[in-house]
Amino acid sequence: MGKVDGRKNGLLGLDWLPPAFPLMGGEEEAAQPAAGRQSLEVHLIALGTTPPEWLAALAAGLRHAAGWDCARRSEVKDLSFALLASRGQFYSTAILARLEEEHARLKSWRGRPLVLGVADVDLSLPIFTFVFGEARDNGPCAVISGHRLRQEFYGLPPDRPLFEERLLKMAVHELGHTLGLRHCAGYRCVMATSYSIERLDLKSLEFCAACKAQLASP
Repeated sequence: MGKVDGRKNGLLGLDWLPPAFPLMGGEEEAAQPAAGRQSLEVHLIALGTTPPEWLAALAAGLRHAAGWDCARRSEVKDLSFALLASRGQFYSTAILARLEEEHARLKSWRGRPLVLGVADVDLSLPIFTFVFGEARDNGPCAVISGHRLRQEFYGLPPDRPLFEERLLKMAVHELGHTLGLRHCAGYRCVMATSYSIERLDLKSLEFCAACKAQLASP
């Protein structure tokens, strides 16, 4: 935003991210959220061959930017159920449906958890050439991919900080949809549409005042 049954990759167990990433509070003072204000528990799932360090960076970023706590669940290694063979891409909606099946089995330690799947494959929808991610409004799950977020994809030298910033923006954006936010007309708001990498780089990591107000409303 293949056809082996992805269900055999059951998401078993829950692995809290290591102490090197101060995600679960404890005696630490809660981070002041830059993105918005809503207590949230996000379960991160590596999809396919996604590097684990992506999840570690996302977890630290989501905690710092929005004050959202993160946990890591077992990965889904086989994405062949979502392969669009004729395009060499993966159907993001099929992956989203797979994540929603697993979400139904979750037992949360607090409130309603959300699931964020993180991929390193080219995502697409039938009506779009590609998508960076997808989520359903007020749904429990979101999926994002770093495949087109690397500078190398555009023939440019690697830039790790820029890549991690882009990945974090997409995570906050798609999780914003799960919280009921729609696309925002403010081009600097994190909920602005991202139909190109240039548009993604233009916007900030923050929700605008109007989107923050929606998050704060009961």
